[in-house]
Amino acid sequence: MLLVHAPVYVILYTRLGLASQTIRDPDFEVKEYLNRAIDARSIDQLRSENIHPFTLTFSKHELEIKVSNKLISENVTDEHIVYIVYRFLCFLSGYVFG
Repeated sequence: MLLVHAPVYVILYTRLGLASQTIRDPDFEVKEYLNRAIDARSIDQLRSENIHPFTLTFSKHELEIKVSNKLISENVTDEHIVYIVYRFLCFLSGYVFG
């Protein structure tokens, strides 16, 4: 296995047989950390703009409807998947043990 553009420590870890462990590039880790920080800041900004701090309710009724419809549609999809898996397991247990 030839690592062409890999840092020296990655090549060393590979030759020593330690490559099965997670090896991450420091630049990648910094970018990942910054992306998580940006996401957290944007969530905080949206929360401060659209939610009352003491009552924890939405300031606009339209936004509340939008969020609740999205959550309901996700729950309905999850319930359908659970039902399909349940029916499959019932069929499988009837076939194996019946």
